[in-house]
Amino acid sequence: MRNTDILAATEPVVEAFEKLGILYCIGGSVASSAYGIPRSTMDVDMVSDLKPTSVRPLVRMLEPYYYIDENMILDAIGRRSSFNIIHLETMLKIDIFVAKNTPYHIAWIIHRFCQIFFNR
Repeated sequence: MRNTDILAATEPVVEAFEKLGILYCIGGSVASSAYGIPRSTMDVDMVSDLKPTSVRPLVRMLEPYYYIDENMILDAIGRRSSFNIIHLETMLKIDIFVAKNTPYHIAWIIHRFCQIFFNR
């Protein structure tokens, strides 16, 4: 997967999360590569503190560019599990893990930091 594909697929999600005030962090291979430890990846992993009230606006913002299913997201929030969306242009999959109310997941969100990936 090319870095440009990762950026193209991830930036609209980041922008939507920020516009809606959804806390998130990027993990997995993408985060590892940002720290200088490159790893091959076929997807992007994110953790979010997504609430049911944000789902419909999120879907409306992203549905022109992604395969995204509102019911799948609501189910994942209810089970505190994960869902995925697929960027239609690059076919890159983004796995979004709903943060659980555990010290581990709370720490992920609280201790995240901003890393500049996009030219905004």
